[in-house]
Amino acid sequence: MENEKENNSNFSDILKDRLREKRRYLISLIVLLCLIIFGFIGLDILKDKKNEKTAEKYIQAGLLFSQKELESSKRLYLEVIDDENKFYSLLALNNIIEKNLIEDTEKVLELFKKIENIKTEKTHQDLVKLKKALYLMKSLKLEESKKLLNEIIENNSVWKEVALDILK
Repeated sequence: MENEKENNSNFSDILKDRLREKRRYLISLIVLLCLIIFGFIGLDILKDKKNEKTAEKYIQAGLLFSQKELESSKRLYLEVIDDENKFYSLLALNNIIEKNLIEDTEKVLELFKKIENIKTEKTHQDLVKLKKALYLMKSLKLEESKKLLNEIIENNSVWKEVALDILK
């Protein structure tokens, strides 16, 4: 019985000694972990603020368009696209196309390229391809449009049926 108590106290003494020896390392590790956690939290906050600013620009562009301030509206929509937001950039491009804010086909195709370069899930990328194909059809670039629609079909996308209907 006394031997067990002595072993337990020896073990706890050894553990205390080890902790004293490694105290600097433990403190450094804890500080490093805290910095990493606060860094991730800070990045998340910055990302949220950027998203809010992009949303505000998108809404402001819509308001300016309704007030017939077309150039200001177009400028804000272009800023939204440049922000490379997964959600609002595509919406901004849709509004630019629907409201004919940019009539130069090449400029619109450049905007499509910017949106295609935004990292998103496969379904979203296929939707962008589909919208680009429709725009190309409207611009009478039928071969390029058919090529994109065939890519969507070959990739077994969720937009496959829509692409098949368009090709008919």
